[in-house]
Amino acid sequence: MTPPCERHLDVGAYVLGALNDDDATAFEEHLAVCDPCGAELESLMDVEAALAEFAADLPPGQRADALLAPPEPQLLDRLLADVRDTRRTTRHRRLYLVAAAVALIIAGPVVTALATSSSNGSTAVSATASGTAPAGVRAKVTMTDESWGTDLGLTLSGVHGPLSCKLVAVSSTGASQTATTWAVPDAGYGMPGMPKPLTVWGGTGFSRGQIDHFDVRTLDGRTLVSVKE
Repeated sequence: MTPPCERHLDVGAYVLGALNDDDATAFEEHLAVCDPCGAELESLMDVEAALAEFAADLPPGQRADALLAPPEPQLLDRLLADVRDTRRTTRHRRLYLVAAAVALIIAGPVVTALATSSSNGSTAVSATASGTAPAGVRAKVTMTDESWGTDLGLTLSGVHGPLSCKLVAVSSTGASQTATTWAVPDAGYGMPGMPKPLTVWGGTGFSRGQIDHFDVRTLDGRTLVSVKE
């Protein structure tokens, strides 16, 4: 196990899931009493958005390999050094830690599935479907066949915030699965104040042949736009 005096060096390894069970438990105990480590962990939450934007520019079959590729030497050390120099506040740290834990729980199965499909050398077969609602909300869903189901990419625009939303895959039998969730800020996406659309990735256990349509819904159940497969 890592000596206690070196716990502050474990932030990056903890985020990447590289610690063994004993070290991860010990680091979590250390995190509860260490403000600098909490601030560093909070700052690393920005990495998820950066990875999603990077992945949006890659062909579907290359996303898992790119996201799972090892970083260049000393990259994490430089990142944490920048964080220490620019971020000193620990305000709302515990709230962010809860959000980070939820994000890891939700994203974990998707990342695992992507890694599995990459290591198995699956051949990607993609298709795209689009939909527009009367209110002007526009959505495009890209579907890629995988051995575990269907890899999904969503591009959304014409939506106001603040909202909490989800992408729901609905099968031909009426069964549904939530593929991913996200938050829409006040400025929205694909709007005058925020012209750039939202791009997020997710997945469903349904095969592409089982999918009837997709719904973009708010978390309270309101459908913003539907996309027919």
